[in-house]
Amino acid sequence: GITYEQLTGDLTGVNYSSIRAGLLEFRRRCEQFQHQVIVFQMCRPIWWRWIDLAILSGALPKQGDVAPYYSVKWIPPGFAWVDPLKDIKAQMMAVRAGFKSRAEVVSEQGYDAEAIDREIAADNARADALGLSYDTDPRPDDSDASDESEA
Repeated sequence: GITYEQLTGDLTGVNYSSIRAGLLEFRRRCEQFQHQVIVFQMCRPIWWRWIDLAILSGALPKQGDVAPYYSVKWIPPGFAWVDPLKDIKAQMMAVRAGFKSRAEVVSEQGYDAEAIDREIAADNARADALGLSYDTDPRPDDSDASDESEA
């Protein structure tokens, strides 16, 4: 359930570690409820019924296997981080170590990795077209490669 501190807002006698531990446990329970109740018992049956009706009405063509129509990925809203800098560094380390995929990290924040990738590609194309460069751009710089080949 919900912790006393979350219910009352009373943070007296609470330190960072204890409040973070309580918050993480609460988030785990919320995620369980989201996936096991909201998605499994509500969203999925509604989606399947909607697909059935779309096929029967002819809005979706019934050509061969209709299983792909029923396949859907539910992405619940993400939770704000307690300590964004530390949490982002931990996510980066998990991706670099191969413990998580980048798509999983993006999904945990409530976003669709494919949509994020399209936005990044569009941002990069727009910046390139305008001759803009940012220190946050992780793409390899072509001038670095030409400098190395000249040496």
